[in-house]
Amino acid sequence: MKIFCVIGSILYALVVAFAAKWVGQTSVPPTPESSESLARLAVKDGGGQWVGYLEGLVYFNSPQTGSTLACKDSEISADKVRRKIANSDKLFNA
Repeated sequence: MKIFCVIGSILYALVVAFAAKWVGQTSVPPTPESSESLARLAVKDGGGQWVGYLEGLVYFNSPQTGSTLACKDSEISADKVRRKIANSDKLFNA
């Protein structure tokens, strides 16, 4: 009886591992490369020009004034980029 429980547990573990791999579930945290890719998309969608990513900040330029702006990478979104550009452009009367 014990042997059947052990074999059953092993088979169950294999099925669960295979199913998790098959559906693409992963517990790997996002890499800096993927964070940068998401930040690039937010800047592009928000109308900014990508400058770079350094130490937790995303840098981008306003297309009208060329001024360089920044957002924390944890707070970056297309809407935030749009607002930063609009506020900056307003200061330059552009």
